[in-house]
Amino acid sequence: MPLTDRRAHDVADQPPPFEDVDFFEADVVEDLGLAFQAALLVRHAPPAVADAFCAGRRGDARGRAFGTLPRGIDGAAIVARALAV
Repeated sequence: MPLTDRRAHDVADQPPPFEDVDFFEADVVEDLGLAFQAALLVRHAPPAVADAFCAGRRGDARGRAFGTLPRGIDGAAIVARALAV
């Protein structure tokens, strides 16, 4: 199941307690922002870049800090793309 679908199912299955709704909304907005970024990269960026973003920001081994990527990313292709600019 795609990560965005998984998040939608989580929201539907376990709505937050009323007192936590403000924090919950912020999480949903953050997830939507990441989903939109990922969609744009999948459509318009080289596969190595899109894969790295999706794995680093949407996958199970995700991180929030810039440059935090899981193992297995094609770092050489990303660096080569950056150096070509």
